[in-house]
Amino acid sequence: MSSYDVIRDARQLQAGDHVSWPTEISAGIQHHAIMVAQRGGNVSKVIHARQSSMSERVSSASIATWLGFSRSNDEDEVDYIVVEDTIDFSQQLQNGELRRYRYQPNDCREPFEVIQSARQQIGRFSYNALTNNCEHFARLCKTGIRASYQADTAVVLGSSATVVAAAAAVTSASLKCLRIL
Repeated sequence: MSSYDVIRDARQLQAGDHVSWPTEISAGIQHHAIMVAQRGGNVSKVIHARQSSMSERVSSASIATWLGFSRSNDEDEVDYIVVEDTIDFSQQLQNGELRRYRYQPNDCREPFEVIQSARQQIGRFSYNALTNNCEHFARLCKTGIRASYQADTAVVLGSSATVVAAAAAVTSASLKCLRIL
């Protein structure tokens, strides 16, 4: 089981922290990210795996076409990416829903290594609710080990509703928080 602290003030967050907040799909499903920097107030920069927006998909497809690559017609219509976003955590802080995960010092990387690992993964993300989701991403960056307690719980429960909610977690995460461009 994973232990965490509920964050009440964004100033408690530090670079390299593994954080999460509830998705719109289910209060039991968390969207996970790596903290990069404070931007002032409740605004923070994070790196996370999420569904790409239509403009990002068009831009990606345009660059691929320009470079001479083409997308196959049988690819999934939903693309996932790892990105560095600026997010306002005001709502999560107000509702007591922002979490910072606790790790033993010997079980995790140094903050600069966590951020370096996350930045190295920026780009296309092969999302799978049970084997490669946003929690897998964050824990891999933090510890070097790919793990997701949410996915493990979904498998143990065998609940299709939980699996569907987990699959939608990355999609709704960008809707739950205000992204500042």
